[in-house]
Amino acid sequence: MDTAAGQFLRLLLALICGVGLGIFYDGYRLFRRFTAPHRRLRPLLDILWWLLALALVFAVWLRFTWGEVRFSLLVWQGLGFALYYTYLSPHIYGLGKWLLSGSARAKKAGRAPGKSLKRVYEIVTWPFYALAFFIYKLAALLLSALRLPAFFFGYLRSPFTSPKE
Repeated sequence: MDTAAGQFLRLLLALICGVGLGIFYDGYRLFRRFTAPHRRLRPLLDILWWLLALALVFAVWLRFTWGEVRFSLLVWQGLGFALYYTYLSPHIYGLGKWLLSGSARAKKAGRAPGKSLKRVYEIVTWPFYALAFFIYKLAALLLSALRLPAFFFGYLRSPFTSPKE
């Protein structure tokens, strides 16, 4: 018999797996939008997407539920996909379109698409820079309040100074 906590974690995993499928589907939508495959190739790409999605879900369920598939897991996975598609997909898909269209415009204009990649880098790394800056300022404030910088920096500097002759 499974514990209630284990069952809850499986339901949560199914919900996250549904959100992951939604992200994967948005990636596929962006791929189809910006590559514009031929009309006859689209059904083959759809089948390929479904096979990849099936393989990913199968691998996750096999790993975390030991192959035990319950109807509730399918319902929670569908709920995760529906919640993602309803609330997050317009924003994620819009961001992807904005980034890829900037890259396409740069390529058309003869410039390298580095600006759009730089935008992605700045969006992803901004929270980390902000956190590091906050920690630095907080440490500087605490050290200045305790009047310890001269002592600490003096101690750290002394082993590296040249010996007096």
